[in-house]
Amino acid sequence: MPQEHIFLSYRSIESDFALKLASDLKNAGVRLWMDRFDIQAGMKWPDAIQTAIDNGAALIAVLSPDYIVSTYCKNELQRAHELNLPIFPVLLRPLTPQEWPFIIQSVQYEDFTNWQDESFYHQHLGTLIQLLHTKVSTYVSASPDPETQYLNSLIAELETRRGVREYIELEGESDIRPEPQIDDEWGFSELIENDKNSTIRAEKVSLKNIREAIDKHPRFVLLGEPGAGKTTTVRRLALDAARQRLKNPRTAPMPLLLYLPQWRDNVSPLDFIKIKMNWSLGDNLRNLLVIGDVLLYLDGLNEMGAEGTLKAKMLREWIHDSTDAPKRLIVTCRVGDYIRNTFDLGNMPRVVMQELEPPQIRQFVTNYLEDNADGLLTQIFPTRDDLVRQEHWPETERQKIEARSLMRLSRNPYMLSALIFIYKDSSKGQLPRNMGALFQMLVRALWRRETQRSTTSDLQFDTVQAAFARLAFDVINEGLAQDIPLDYALEKLGTSQILYAGVHASYVTISGEYIRFYHQLILEYFAAVELEQRNINEVIIAWREKTRSDLLVSSNPEESKRILSSWIGIYGGRNTERWDQVIIALGGITSNPDTLVKELVAIDTYLATVWITSGSKISPAIYDEIMNIILSEADHAPMAAAITLFPILVDSGELKVIQALIRLLAYGNYMRIAAPASKLLTKVGIDAIPALIEALRNPEEQVRGWATSILGELRDERAVPALIQMLSDIGARYEGKTAYNRDVAANSLKKIGTPEALAAVEKWQTELIYRLIDLDDETHRIIWSIEETFDSIPNNIRNPLSKLFDDDKVQALTYSLSLIKIQVLGIIGNPIAISALERELSSTFENLPKREAILTALRRINTPESLNIVKDWEGKG
Repeated sequence: MPQEHIFLSYRSIESDFALKLASDLKNAGVRLWMDRFDIQAGMKWPDAIQTAIDNGAALIAVLSPDYIVSTYCKNELQRAHELNLPIFPVLLRPLTPQEWPFIIQSVQYEDFTNWQDESFYHQHLGTLIQLLHTKVSTYVSASPDPETQYLNSLIAELETRRGVREYIELEGESDIRPEPQIDDEWGFSELIENDKNSTIRAEKVSLKNIREAIDKHPRFVLLGEPGAGKTTTVRRLALDAARQRLKNPRTAPMPLLLYLPQWRDNVSPLDFIKIKMNWSLGDNLRNLLVIGDVLLYLDGLNEMGAEGTLKAKMLREWIHDSTDAPKRLIVTCRVGDYIRNTFDLGNMPRVVMQELEPPQIRQFVTNYLEDNADGLLTQIFPTRDDLVRQEHWPETERQKIEARSLMRLSRNPYMLSALIFIYKDSSKGQLPRNMGALFQMLVRALWRRETQRSTTSDLQFDTVQAAFARLAFDVINEGLAQDIPLDYALEKLGTSQILYAGVHASYVTISGEYIRFYHQLILEYFAAVELEQRNINEVIIAWREKTRSDLLVSSNPEESKRILSSWIGIYGGRNTERWDQVIIALGGITSNPDTLVKELVAIDTYLATVWITSGSKISPAIYDEIMNIILSEADHAPMAAAITLFPILVDSGELKVIQALIRLLAYGNYMRIAAPASKLLTKVGIDAIPALIEALRNPEEQVRGWATSILGELRDERAVPALIQMLSDIGARYEGKTAYNRDVAANSLKKIGTPEALAAVEKWQTELIYRLIDLDDETHRIIWSIEETFDSIPNNIRNPLSKLFDDDKVQALTYSLSLIKIQVLGIIGNPIAISALERELSSTFENLPKREAILTALRRINTPESLNIVKDWEGKG
C-alpha cells in the first residue's frame, strides 16, 4: 500500500488549533492530510478517513484531555500503532501521567500548550517541522508558491468558524470523526425597489439560494439582522471558491475576503485591498478585479466605526465611478443601518437574509440534540401539534404564537445555536425570552466549559467579564471599528492572561495585530454589562450631541433639549442609534429594571417599548405605567408610532393597544399612518374583532371604512350583522365616502361568505339597480358598486339576482339608453335587451366609449346571437 502523507489526528472541538497547525505545516512544505482540508466534495467521510490513515506514512496526534477520551481519536491512534507508523505527539493541553496514552508513553512530544502566544507557537512549530524533516524527510519538501500558501491559510481560517454552530459539539462517542455539517444556507430574497426614492415601497422576491443571487447579480449588498448569517454566507462562498482555486488555478477565480473594520483611515478602497493581502498579485490586481478573475467579499460595512459613513461614500464612488471597480463583489451590512441610508452604496442590488422557517428550526435542533430535541422544541413551539402545523398556519396565527414562545429568537441562526448550547449546558433546560438574559447565560456557559477544560488559569469569571465589559463599552462609545488594535485591547483588559482566557472562551478572536469579539451580539452584551454601571440617559444624550450637532440650536436651550430627547427621526420613523442593541440587551440583565425603564421612557419611547415587550423583569404596575406613557406618545406622534412602536406592541394583544391602533385609522388620508395600522390590526386577528365592530359606529368616516375592510380580511362571521347594517341605509344620493364604505362593506361580506352575508349583498345590489331604474340616478358610484361586487359573487347568487328583473323591467331600461343603463343591461344578462343594444350600436359608430360599453354588455349576455353581433363589429374594426 503506498504511503502518501502524514495524517493529522485531533478532536473536532479543537479544530481551531488543528486547522492553524495544518495550514502552517502545509505552507512549510509538509505533505499533510487533514479531513477538513483534503476530503473532496462527494467523498464518503468515514471511508476517506480510514483510507487516509491506511495510506499514511506517519501520524501527528493533537493531545488533550478531550482527545484521550474520544473513541474515534483512540481508534486513529491505535490504527497508526498497528500499522507501525511513526507517531508525533503534539500537546495542546496538559495531561497527567495517568492520562498519557500507553502506546506513546516513551515518545517525545512537542509542547503547544501556550499556542495563542504567536512567538511561542512559531518557535515550537519550527521545532516540529525540523523533527518531521529529520524523521520523515520524504514528506517534507520546499514551501509552495505564495498563492497556494494564501489559499491554505484562507481555508484554515474559514474552516475554523464554519457557520452558526461554533459552540456546539456534534460528535458524542462516534467511532469516526464526524463530518462538519453544512446547514448554514437558510434562505434569501431580493429587495426590489418599486420607487427609487422610497425604501418603504420595496418588495421582496424570493431566491432559491445564494447561488441564484450570484448568477443574477455579479455585485450586490447582502443584508440581514444581527446573527442572520451574513458573515457565515460570505465565508462559505469564499471557502468554496478557495477550494476551487486550489483545484483549478488556471480557470477558477481567486477569492479575496476582507473585513471592512480593518480599513484604516485615509486609505483608498483599492489600497486597502493591497495592504491587507498577505501575498501579492502584483500590479495585476487592478486588472483582475476589473475583469472578474477576483471574487471580492467585503464583510462588515456597518462595523467601521466613526468613519464608517465616509468610507461607505468612498466605497460607493469606487464601485460606481472609477475605472478600477471590481466586476464581482459582495458587501455585507446590517439591514437596519443600510435601509436608513447610513451606508447606502447607491444602486447596488440588495439581497436579504431570510429568517428560519419552522421546518428548518426543527431540523437544526434535531441534528444537534437528537432524542433530546423535544425538550427545547416545546419551548420554541408551545405544543407538539404547533410544531407540526406551524408551516401551514396563517401569518397572523404564526406571529401570535411567536410572541408567547422562543420562536422569535429561534428564527435567527446565531441565536438558535446559542439556545442549543445553553439548553445542553443548563441542568433545568429552561431558557429566557430576552436576548440580554440569553447572552448572559451563554457567556457564563462558555466560561464553565473552559473551566472544565482547564484553559482559564486561576482567573475568576467576574474579573474577566468586567474587563471585557470595559473594552466593549469603550469600543462602542469611542466609535471604533470592530477589529480592535491588539495594543488598545490589552490596555483596556489589563493583562494578556485575560485576553487569552477570552479567546479560549470564544468571547474574542485574534487575527494578527487585531482582536474582534466573536460576534457583534457578544460585543453588545459585554457593553451592556458596563452600561449598567453608567447613567443610560447621559450616554444617549452624549451620543446624540455628536450626531445631531447640526440640528442643535445653541441660543434656544429648550429646543436643544427637545432635539436631544427625541426618539423620532427626521423621516417620521426612528433612526438606528449606536447604543440601541446594547440598551436592549441591558433590559434582560439589569437588577433594577423598573427604575431604568422609567428613566429610559423619558428619552426614548422606542427602546422603552422594546424593554416592556421582550421579557424584561418589570413589575406589573410599572409595566402598565410605561404602556400608558407609550400610548400617549403614540397619539402625539402617530406616524412614528405606526411605523416604529406598534409593530412591537401589537403582539401583546392588549385591548388598549388595539384601541390605539383604531384611533390611527382616522388618519385615512395619510397612508403612512392608516395603512400600517390596518395591517397591524389584521395581524392581531380575532382578538381585534369586538373593537373593530365597535369602530363601525365611530363618528369618523375614515375609521369606519378601514374597520370595515379589516373585518373582511379577518373573515369572522361575528362581524356579519354590523356589516349588513352598513348597507341598510342607501340615502338620498349614493355618493361620497359613505357610499364607498358601503361598497367596502359589501366586499367584506362577500369575503366572509356565509349565506346570510351573501344574501345581504344580493339584496343590496338589487336595491341599487332598482334605484337606478326608478330614480334615473346617473351616479357613477352606483354602477361601479354593482360591477365590483356582482362579478365576484358566486353564480348561485348571481343568477337568481338576474331573474329578479322580469322582461318588462329590462325592456324599461332599453328606452333612452345611457352609458350606465347599458352597463346594467350587461350585468343583468337578459337576452331581451339584445335587439335594443344592436340598434344603439349602429348609431354610436363615432362614440367610442358607448360602443365599447355595448360590446361589453353583449359579451356578458353571452348568447350565440349576442356574440355573433360582437364578432361582426370586431370584424368591421
